[in-house]
Amino acid sequence: MNCGFVRALQGNQSSKCQTLIRSPASNTIAPLSPDFQPVVPAAAFFNADGTLYSQRFDDIYASSQGALAQARHVFLNGNGLPERWNRDDSFTIVETGFGAGFNFLAAWRALREASPAGTRLHFVSVEKHPFPLTDLERCHERYPELRELTEQLRGLYPPLLPGFHRLHFDGGRVTLTLLFGDAAPMLRQLHARADAFFLDGFAPAKNPQMWSREIFAELARLAKPGATLATYTVAAAVCHGLTDAGFAVEKRAGFAHKRQMLCGRFAGAGSDSVARDDRRAIVVGAGLAGTSCAQRLAERGWSVQLIERHHAPAQEASGNPAGLMRPVFSLDWNTHSRFTSAAFLYANRHQTALEHLGCGPVHGDGGVLQLARDANHFDKQQRIVEQFALPADLVKVVQSRTAARRGPMGSARWRRRRARHCAGCRARERRHGNPVFAGGLVAIAAGARPGQPDAPTPGTKSQDCSVQGRLCNARNRGNALHWRQFQ
Repeated sequence: MNCGFVRALQGNQSSKCQTLIRSPASNTIAPLSPDFQPVVPAAAFFNADGTLYSQRFDDIYASSQGALAQARHVFLNGNGLPERWNRDDSFTIVETGFGAGFNFLAAWRALREASPAGTRLHFVSVEKHPFPLTDLERCHERYPELRELTEQLRGLYPPLLPGFHRLHFDGGRVTLTLLFGDAAPMLRQLHARADAFFLDGFAPAKNPQMWSREIFAELARLAKPGATLATYTVAAAVCHGLTDAGFAVEKRAGFAHKRQMLCGRFAGAGSDSVARDDRRAIVVGAGLAGTSCAQRLAERGWSVQLIERHHAPAQEASGNPAGLMRPVFSLDWNTHSRFTSAAFLYANRHQTALEHLGCGPVHGDGGVLQLARDANHFDKQQRIVEQFALPADLVKVVQSRTAARRGPMGSARWRRRRARHCAGCRARERRHGNPVFAGGLVAIAAGARPGQPDAPTPGTKSQDCSVQGRLCNARNRGNALHWRQFQ
């Protein structure tokens, strides 16, 4: 995970959006920290002619003549693509306004068709109102020629959690970093050296915040010398704002009914740095951290020397036969919560990719069940989920009876195993080829009180004694249990 990604998890202190939460102690209303603003998703609506439309902004997402055709004319051709890809080993595009992802899909498709196999594309896109997965599928189904790419995109599409989400495609050749949140604070947290910009927010008259001088200043900070930009609008405020930020702009023939579009080139010093042709690294220690670093560097074209004192990798702390992964949620959504949530989601995607490469079963097909200690602990966890509007495909709150029915505690297999030593069980599972990591969804169960056999807990949300009597086995594992096929 690079430093820019970590910095993005540290939050933003200047968001103008404010959400209110209720303090349970004083029953008063307090503002939610600007470090975390829940995502308000977009909804897919279509005009009579089939054009994707935003009711919130009263504007269309792309031309009625086709999102792909517009992407090629305005954003690819406007930035001299795909020809420029033949001159560079790697290329970074920063976009304002991801929408349904058609500009990204057009760039990905063009990269496959027109550039050398060694060229890498990093596409960074910010979106305040991302589509839920179901709506995204409705948008994509109108472009059957993109089915292979859209299915891959939706297969890795993250839960609608604010912050940075990094996705890899085509064996790491294409990287998509999604920034869910307000454009200005998200871009402030971004470290990148952009070769090109796709400016595709809603019309300046409908969404002026996306075309502010603050945004243009961030684009200039991110730009390499000679970085280009393209956008469909030629509004005077946009031309003047980009010029003041250091871009030399010009009008060109527009797409479809738009008579003109705007292109530009950054004339300032930019954020260029000395390129390294000899990219070599030494990684000491072949545990989970060391091998992960080596793999990510190697995928970026580095020559890596991995040093390990033992005869094989993962012979010390990383050699546990199984592991549980889960994010840590908090009432103030602090740095630890932001970091572990982003790392949890990235790790899930990474482990799934390893399985697709034939590395064997790595990732469990269920999730983690986090047991509430008592009624107060359960109420706290439930407030976190509700106040931050955490997406249901990341975390669910369940009652103990539901957990017993869907989780491992209610199965005969679990009852047979519960008296065995935990490590012995994990070793046996590994010998039989079961997944090494348990991830996926996180569930928080009520009515659980580890260490108190079979006694109902007064005041809990559920009085399922049969579950409470078996949860004592989870105490030494941080009150977390793995289950399969939860959904």
